[in-house]
Amino acid sequence: MDDTPPLDATLNQVLTAHARIRSDLRSQVEAISMREQELKALLEDCLVRRAKIQEQERALDTTEALYRKMLGTNADGGVGQLAISVAIGAKDAEPQKPPRARIGPQRYQMFIALRTFENLSRHEIAEVTNLSEKRVRDQMVSDLQSGFVYERGAEEKLSLTPAGLSLLERFEAYQKLRGKKLAQLGDATDDADEQAETDNDDASGQTSLPSSLLDASWKE
Repeated sequence: MDDTPPLDATLNQVLTAHARIRSDLRSQVEAISMREQELKALLEDCLVRRAKIQEQERALDTTEALYRKMLGTNADGGVGQLAISVAIGAKDAEPQKPPRARIGPQRYQMFIALRTFENLSRHEIAEVTNLSEKRVRDQMVSDLQSGFVYERGAEEKLSLTPAGLSLLERFEAYQKLRGKKLAQLGDATDDADEQAETDNDDASGQTSLPSSLLDASWKE
């Protein structure tokens, strides 16, 4: 007598076993996906925290450099006489106000994003700054033409040029001299706020910078 089970029964056993294995594999994939999302969130948090720390360090360096320049500090840390950039014999020259290194709030977000992450596409800039891609594209067209930003060919990655980085650092130094708090990457922004602030400054007649900073380095 042949005890071999029918082919249909054997096939059903195989399919049932495979179904259990497939279910287990799917569960493993789901667990891996959840872990992947957790790690991505952790990585993003680390990047943001590191960027904020780096911004604070750069702000300290910029402020220290300005005080050294204003107070005529030598390389050893000693304080000399106040540095004066007005040439002797220029008493009759017409006084000129230094041009202000101004960057609107939204443009500032784009600049600090490029400084923090160095190479970003327009889409990536929009993501990290919470700005629209159209706003980013329009601003980058202007900054590419002005030489503050450059673009890598096929990659379409944008970076700050030395001129762009200089403008950003001068703007931050200017804001600190005015006692203004610098925004953080991702903060809500409205370029209309910058115009209102400018109007208030002009109406109140605030002094923009000390005389020791009246030199060409502040020109854009």
